[in-house]
Amino acid sequence: MTVIALRFPFVGTPEQVRQHAGHVDHQQIREGWSYLDLRDAVGVVYAGLSAPVAGAHVVGVSAPDTYRPEPSEDLLAEHAPGVPLRRRVPQRGALIDTSRARERLGFVSRYSVADEGADHPAAPPGGRPVLVEERR
Repeated sequence: MTVIALRFPFVGTPEQVRQHAGHVDHQQIREGWSYLDLRDAVGVVYAGLSAPVAGAHVVGVSAPDTYRPEPSEDLLAEHAPGVPLRRRVPQRGALIDTSRARERLGFVSRYSVADEGADHPAAPPGGRPVLVEERR
């Protein structure tokens, strides 16, 4: 039996993500200001259903950045000073480890709220999920 448990952050359209970013509460802090564009959420579900994997996998998914304008390390220092930083986080980089989505499902998110819903610069054109093999 194969089980893929996708761990979703806040999911919405670009407009819903921007509205969600307009206030700060404890839930957002706990989730690391992460989000996933609705189109990417559909893509990762598709990738999970079609991935050639066996066994049980817990997979974190997120956009490549946070929805807050502040640098991610500054947000952590202000709102979660006791949380150790395991790696450097560039600018508004996501705080969610998405390596399993990339390695096991071949999925990389395409959309960023910073791009106002445009394709992520590293993604090829088209409306389907970006699979790692296609980027090589």
